[in-house]
Amino acid sequence: MRDATDTVDPALREDDPNALMVVIVGAIGSLLLVVIILLLQALFFWSEEREFALKVVDERPQELREVQADALEKLNGYAWVDRDKGIVTIPIDRAMDIMVRESRGGAPQEKR
Repeated sequence: MRDATDTVDPALREDDPNALMVVIVGAIGSLLLVVIILLLQALFFWSEEREFALKVVDERPQELREVQADALEKLNGYAWVDRDKGIVTIPIDRAMDIMVRESRGGAPQEKR
């Protein structure tokens, strides 16, 4: 006995894969894979640049922070330069006020 599938032309059998459809699906899948890989690579490079900027470029070195803090402390504080001669440093804002007063002809006022 013969099945109904035996009498059909072998080129038209339904259980055979459609070659054109396999090629189309394969091509689309390959194209999507390439696009996804390129997008992921671009995302990686963008993230790498951002992290580099945050961690290396934007970050001030510890030594620079210490030097700047020391300079601010010296500019805004009182300290002895020469105790024997009575020379002291005063905050920069106070020194500017004294200079403005002296330039206007007024005598500097001592703050105690």
